Amino acid sequence: MTLNDRVEELLREAAEIPELPDKPLLDGDALDLVTRPGPAVPDAVTRSALRWLVDLLALPPGTAGAVVRDAATATLAALAAARHRVLTEVGWDVEGQGLSAAPPVTVVVGDDAHPKLRTALRLLGLGQDRVVRVRTDGQGRMRPTLIPPLHPPAIVCAQVGEAASGAVDPVAAICAEVHDADAWVHVDGTFGLWAAASPLTRDLLIGVSYADSWAAAALDVPYDSGLVFARDADALWVALDWPGRRVAWRSGQRCSRWAGSAWRTWSKALAGRPGGWPGS
Repeated sequence: MTLNDRVEELLREAAEIPELPDKPLLDGDALDLVTRPGPAVPDAVTRSALRWLVDLLALPPGTAGAVVRDAATATLAALAAARHRVLTEVGWDVEGQGLSAAPPVTVVVGDDAHPKLRTALRLLGLGQDRVVRVRTDGQGRMRPTLIPPLHPPAIVCAQVGEAASGAVDPVAAICAEVHDADAWVHVDGTFGLWAAASPLTRDLLIGVSYADSWAAAALDVPYDSGLVFARDADALWVALDWPGRRVAWRSGQRCSRWAGSAWRTWSKALAGRPGGWPGS
């Protein structure tokens, strides 16, 4: 029986189904089933795919993950999780109390951060006046020593795979610089995070696993889709607490059917064309 035959068999089953074999489910048809809007995907398929992706992308064991509409939505979800955690740590319930009187969150980005990152920050109420832009080198990499002293609450946004040059921020050095200030480090890895999947390029991402969240695209295999991961599973579940049909995964267990219709509505409203941001 082929892999596709097996997946079709799983889709026909209405009852609980066993875990899939520990074989990477990363070919086009399999990812189609995980990411395509439509009938609910068996939880075992999504759980297995996300678990394999955590391993493939060399993320820390126990990292939580979810499949969302596209890379822009993944960035939005990761930053929402970051906002929740850094404000919770200073005693502010942003979901209950909003942002009108919240402690100001300092956000650090590189000069060459992708526009979708800045748009996501504005949507989350983390406006431009609170964003500190750090100079980059000639390849577009953030210079960690130029990050100013930070105080909670703070979020630092790095990237791997700068849009023009493909440059990778020195994430390990950035984490060493800011984690003592309890800053959350997010990595925008829209396409660059996939370098971890190849032995030829994974050394470029040494230290990326020290971050707190990661966002990536599924590279249109075969449909536009996004992947969001976070160390702090509880913060990610709060960020994705919207009615929907997509499935999130935490440490190998089904959590809930979240991150579906509402996130698709957000991303479509923000996109310049269906399925992504202008020029994505």
